[in-house]
Amino acid sequence: MSESDTNELLQALEYAEDQLADAEDVVWNVSTELCDEETEQSLDELVEELWRIQNRITEVKETASEE
Repeated sequence: MSESDTNELLQALEYAEDQLADAEDVVWNVSTELCDEETEQSLDELVEELWRIQNRITEVKETASEE
């Protein structure tokens, strides 16, 4: 992978991270405002999935930076 391709990949991953962080904030805020326990639990699971995706993006960025 060329340096230009790596930089583009890293920029795209950073953009994705920002979007996921925004989504996480929205879901978290909604989940804390709802009284329905089942819905709150589902939203908590969604937040955890967003965290997993963010962690995976971080791993890919680290791998791309090393190449």
